[in-house]
Amino acid sequence: ERRKNMKTEKITGWIPVENDLPEDLKNVLVTCVDVWNRKYVETAYLDTDTATWVISGWSSPYPKVTAWRPLPKSYKGV
Repeated sequence: ERRKNMKTEKITGWIPVENDLPEDLKNVLVTCVDVWNRKYVETAYLDTDTATWVISGWSSPYPKVTAWRPLPKSYKGV
């Protein structure tokens, strides 16, 4: 299972939270699953002092964060 997750990380850039967590208070993209089992992407950071994900400005045990990836670099323009 770990080998499969590592391959997926290399292809998609998504890191399952079981494998690793981002730096404390660093904004990242997260894949969430809500109470109705719907999946979506949000920006969030992990507050390690409270062991809570702060998702788009609010914190809650739901939605559940399943994976994360660093934010992409900003657009440089033409």
